[in-house]
Amino acid sequence: MFEKVIIAPDLFDDSYALVRSLPGLKQLGVRRCLLLQCINSRGLKAAELEYITPVFVSSLKEQQQLLEDMGYQVETSLLKGLASEEIKRVATEENYGLIIVGARQRSLTSETFMGGVATEVIHHSQKPVLVIRMADNQMGESMDKYDHNQLWVSHVLFPTDFSQHAEHAFHYLLDMIGISTQRVTIIHVQDNIRVNGQLCSQLREFKKADNEKLKQLRQRLLEKGAVEVRTLVKYGRPSAEILKYIKECEVTLVVMGSQGRGFIEEVFLGSVSHNIARHSQAAVLLIPAERNRAGPTNEPANH
Repeated sequence: MFEKVIIAPDLFDDSYALVRSLPGLKQLGVRRCLLLQCINSRGLKAAELEYITPVFVSSLKEQQQLLEDMGYQVETSLLKGLASEEIKRVATEENYGLIIVGARQRSLTSETFMGGVATEVIHHSQKPVLVIRMADNQMGESMDKYDHNQLWVSHVLFPTDFSQHAEHAFHYLLDMIGISTQRVTIIHVQDNIRVNGQLCSQLREFKKADNEKLKQLRQRLLEKGAVEVRTLVKYGRPSAEILKYIKECEVTLVVMGSQGRGFIEEVFLGSVSHNIARHSQAAVLLIPAERNRAGPTNEPANH
């Protein structure tokens, strides 16, 4: 599904924690990795740049070895410039199918729990982005403490608003069926802000119509080979309801479009998808909108 990926660490400590979180990538078809870090040389003196560059190089070599021990083919790249711009450029020019970034578990309520690289990448990337939740105890531990068969896809949650963007993301979920996905839940949250006033009287009709749409999505997954598929309609604030379900039902991976109905790029940072990426205890796979319907450069297989 995603054979060739970019792993984009942020800070040194976080970069090791991110790399140590990745044995389960093979469940998404990953075989080849580019471990990419950037030095923002703006404002740095030549002597400072000369000093820190070998440190980055050494760090990348150590992380490369960790990934190779997991069985991946790994290349490294150290570039100068803004990380988000360089990652986007390399991903497009060399046709990488997925960008992987990390976020800390310890600061789920913090405004800064997700590093600058992660925030910028998910905001601007035209490629799918996988946000990995990194536990604090992963720093400094040896690889033999990690389960190389961890089931990232043991319970996949797919939130949908029935938009075209959500349908595009659904195709990626379809491609996951048959790889290693064991259990899928499709959830739609009726936004209590949209459904208010006179529309409340039609809530029962809305729920019936939404359940029918979910039933059709479920059938498509079953026909693809899914074993267990649950559908769910909730009423409330979409972000809050989705995050509650993730926590209570031990979701391991969320797959969703990074843009929903009424999407405007400038307000993405306040969107449902961004809130889920920031606060979810599970990993989040964000699928950007299909920007070029005539010839998309990164369509999932078997469309």
